Amino acid sequence: MRGQRGAGLRIARLSGYFDAHLTPSATAAVDRVLVPHLTSRASDRHRRGERCRAAAFVITASEGGGAAPDDLRTRRADMEPLSRDRFRGGRAVARGVVLKAQRVRAWYRELV
Repeated sequence: MRGQRGAGLRIARLSGYFDAHLTPSATAAVDRVLVPHLTSRASDRHRRGERCRAAAFVITASEGGGAAPDDLRTRRADMEPLSRDRFRGGRAVARGVVLKAQRVRAWYRELV
């Protein structure tokens, strides 16, 4: 149904840890894209931002590394170096660590 695609979707812009590495132009771009869609104009500081970001890195690295193991060997030069290295490292992450990161993700989803 047209117009229903994002129905019920919640969008938030977190500050604090999540702003630490943004350049002024990146901050302006995020604000330009998000602000018209936010229900609230307030920026929220997430007190566990570092924990959430670490969990996201573990999950994306392990999933990315597992999704294309052959590409990591045969198409190294085609990949962005930092992502490639993160995916390679993600292949070595213990399953228990990934499960713990997924619990953090579930906790965060309930929080927001």
